[in-house]
Amino acid sequence: MLPLQRNHILLATLLVFIFITLYHLLPQTQETTPLSTTHGESEVAAKRPKDSELHVLLPTTIGDVNLCKTILSAKAMGYPEPVILGWGDTFDTWYLLAGGSHLAKISRVLEYLDSMSPEQQDDLVLMMDAFDIWFQLPPETLIERYYSINEKADKRISKHMGKAAEVENIKQTIIFGAGKRCAPNQLHSIACYPVPPSPLPDDLYGANTDTIMGHSPHSSHRQRYINSGYIIGPVKDMREMFRAAWEMVQNWPTPIPPTVEVVVWTWCTMQVISLSSQSCLDSRSINEKSCDDVTPRPGLGDTRRHLPLTRSRAQ
Repeated sequence: MLPLQRNHILLATLLVFIFITLYHLLPQTQETTPLSTTHGESEVAAKRPKDSELHVLLPTTIGDVNLCKTILSAKAMGYPEPVILGWGDTFDTWYLLAGGSHLAKISRVLEYLDSMSPEQQDDLVLMMDAFDIWFQLPPETLIERYYSINEKADKRISKHMGKAAEVENIKQTIIFGAGKRCAPNQLHSIACYPVPPSPLPDDLYGANTDTIMGHSPHSSHRQRYINSGYIIGPVKDMREMFRAAWEMVQNWPTPIPPTVEVVVWTWCTMQVISLSSQSCLDSRSINEKSCDDVTPRPGLGDTRRHLPLTRSRAQ
């Protein structure tokens, strides 16, 4: 056992040494990257604000090997030093998923955007998941595609809305990532089914496109649904969007924590229902009314569904 542990320690030490060596050997970049590009000076590039910069934001409260991979790939591709938001924060809101840590992607990013100076309002901000994404293309390519996508979108908007698009100044400036699943929502919910079809080719995965054929039920689906894994846009517009999102969060109704009495009453009630139902089944009664008598009343089913939550709090 000891030799095996020693080998693991040596391997971990070697990996850390390689990471540090590569970090210092790779070309140094400034804190932010100018939005200029060496590619063709198209009409897209002409629309870019002058002297603007790129800011990379990584919301995360803890370290992880995948965070190291994200930072290393960013360094290798020449991106600016990422800004880590929410490091060391704790979240313990009892009725929110993971204590509310996912909402830090809104609150901490908004705090950063609010801290930026008036001269930085046209800077680009790239907010992305800290553990799930590796950089594979240089920032010049990312920026080039950002402006190109927005230009095409603005043409579609102008064609669809006509004069109203110009009068109301309707245009696209923020781009979200796209996913194959409408997680965490259900496909029949309003967050999923009204989403327009994917603009990707119909034969992207051959005959398997948009079917369950593949190594997973979603692997052959085209990207279609909005995903907050990464968001890119100018500071002024990102701030407006994140502030509106945070105001919606602040207006959520706050559930009342269950008391000990409610927990005990719920548990006892469910035990009685369980015993009565089992007795009905064991007797193989053909009298439907006798079984209906032990069916939970309307409203009690809701309590039963929340029982695991109340039990965990009682513990």
